[in-house]
Amino acid sequence: GVADVRGALSLSGSLEAPEADVEILEPVHVRLHGNGADVLNNLSWQLTASAQEFSPSAINDQWPELALELQLSSEGTLDQYQAQLQAHVDGNDFQPVDLDLVLQGSTDHVRVDSAKITAAEGAVDISGEVDWAESLRWQAQLAVDRIDPSIYEGMVAARISGMIAADGEITSERIG
Repeated sequence: GVADVRGALSLSGSLEAPEADVEILEPVHVRLHGNGADVLNNLSWQLTASAQEFSPSAINDQWPELALELQLSSEGTLDQYQAQLQAHVDGNDFQPVDLDLVLQGSTDHVRVDSAKITAAEGAVDISGEVDWAESLRWQAQLAVDRIDPSIYEGMVAARISGMIAADGEITSERIG
């Protein structure tokens, strides 16, 4: 079943400049802080969130048992925003995995400056951009360095390295 949730919520400020703090204490510990400015005219925000030893199985016993630690920060406006995420995941069926993500965007594009996933001795690096200002355009790069599939239970031991790049565009006249 689903576990009971205990926490605290604090709201302050005005409709024009709200501030909120959320802290979930049980069954997991998660902290979220955010504030906004000029909400009625040109929304801007600052947001931070953190979780220590968060396990989905503490909320619902049907969900996987793993330990998740994360730090998230984001700030900006709808016209220009950025976000950063650092996470560490440790589970019974795989070795620990780390994720570092930096992205930015606006009303007409999003760019992943870097996304690095590290597991055991290997890493996956991802970057790219999607733009929809005039047409739908994308470009992405994926680099794999010494990834060993055996970090996941039941997989064969190996070392995989390589690089993939993709780009394209969809316009009203063509797909390219």
